[in-house]
Amino acid sequence: MIFKNLKYIFVAVWTYVAITASAIPVVAQNKLPVLQAISKITLKSGETAEGLIALGYTYDNQRYHANAFYHETPLQKRFILIDLDFTGYYATLLEPSGSGKLFFAESKSDQRQHSHKTSKEGNNTLLNKKTLREENYTLKEEFSLYPELPLSLNVKARITADDNVVTFKVTDIERLELIGKPSGEWLKKITQAKARLTKKMEIDKKKGNLWLNYQEPVWYHDIINNNLELTKWRQYFE
Repeated sequence: MIFKNLKYIFVAVWTYVAITASAIPVVAQNKLPVLQAISKITLKSGETAEGLIALGYTYDNQRYHANAFYHETPLQKRFILIDLDFTGYYATLLEPSGSGKLFFAESKSDQRQHSHKTSKEGNNTLLNKKTLREENYTLKEEFSLYPELPLSLNVKARITADDNVVTFKVTDIERLELIGKPSGEWLKKITQAKARLTKKMEIDKKKGNLWLNYQEPVWYHDIINNNLELTKWRQYFE
């Protein structure tokens, strides 16, 4: 009889644990969403173009790694980061004079190295912990915009031959502006792209192909016009 009661108690407890666990919201994420913006480029010729760019990439759920422009002379090496303070970014990119060079520095990876070393000091054990972070960039002489939203809405970290992009020489660019208040045309494009993606997801779901790890991008213009969102996402930049 005792064993029978224990069996019922075990089943009841297990059922409660299972229900409780399923009710707990999953807040952890393996990776931060892509952070991107609608931008406007002004060339030295006076021509302009608008399109999508990534402000930076993420490889975990801890921080973003900003893309930048890199200006190098024999006396100075300078990074012009793309709007880490979210105040509205303008950069005058003059053609380097003399032996100076200008590149688009695309964030490539973030590698963290940790070392732990113990030593003795009398009767005590000391622990020395060191952390080294390396930022890697691909230096490019060209800069690209996406004139239309990809199916996933995300601007890819690595442009492929199938992507629809418009490319400019970095030295031809006079100014880059991140648009804080997109035109009605751009807002319409985003709405239509979301509807197109939803339809694709529904079709794939019927085929058993679920978009389990999909995340929509975070938009610069949504962040900059919302103080709560601005505070939330700014913490992921250093």
